[in-house]
Amino acid sequence: MEHDISLDRLHEILEEIPIDLELIIEIKDMGEDFVGPYQLPFLSEACQDIFGYWSAYGTDIPRSLTMPPKLINNFIKDFDDVHVDDAKMMAERLISYLKSIEGQVAAKQLGSTSGVLRQSKDSSGENLRREMENAFNNVEAGWIVLERSDEVGVIIAELSGLLGRIIRTVKTSNLPQNARSFSELEMAQIIAILETALNMLKAPLVERGLLKKAADKLSDVGRKTAEKKTEAALGKLADLGAKLILKLLISMAS
Repeated sequence: MEHDISLDRLHEILEEIPIDLELIIEIKDMGEDFVGPYQLPFLSEACQDIFGYWSAYGTDIPRSLTMPPKLINNFIKDFDDVHVDDAKMMAERLISYLKSIEGQVAAKQLGSTSGVLRQSKDSSGENLRREMENAFNNVEAGWIVLERSDEVGVIIAELSGLLGRIIRTVKTSNLPQNARSFSELEMAQIIAILETALNMLKAPLVERGLLKKAADKLSDVGRKTAEKKTEAALGKLADLGAKLILKLLISMAS
């Protein structure tokens, strides 16, 4: 199988998948048997990047991965829930596989355009943040009754889980201060805003201005991590959080 992946992206995936693996272990420890691919965005995106966005049945899966094609396909296309043990196996074997091809990818890309590809990915992320910011500019502040329809309920469940992951990631960061994207004070502010938003999602009333403030903070986290090229996993979680808040606000207004 040809490895059409840049070295930068490979390193990015190796930083991101352990975050999803941590969630898989938490879900398993809680006694849950299944997890949805949508709950593991980094693992799903890694499968899409490595195998391409097509059915895994049509790809030449490396023998070292030794996983059922249907399992990989679930992550590529975001199909059915998977057993937590299978998700854990997927994450661990993908990490091992990427480490095994790291030297090969590095040799292949020596003197290649990987830097240009990475710059393109960064520009795409910045464009997404600008679109999000423009959308939030039209959100008016004010309290609103949270009608918990099936759609809103799903969004709230996803958003609550994601905000909890972001808070844990910020709190448990063991990077030295000079390698972080934020000061201690900024990290405390991020945690305070997100914890307030998380608690509000449990109430019958929500304040749209506060949700917008949380989304603005998440967008800022995504922007700063991209600028400083550190804590990429945190930046991606933050971007996902901002998108989910916008999705919730749109659902509440419809």
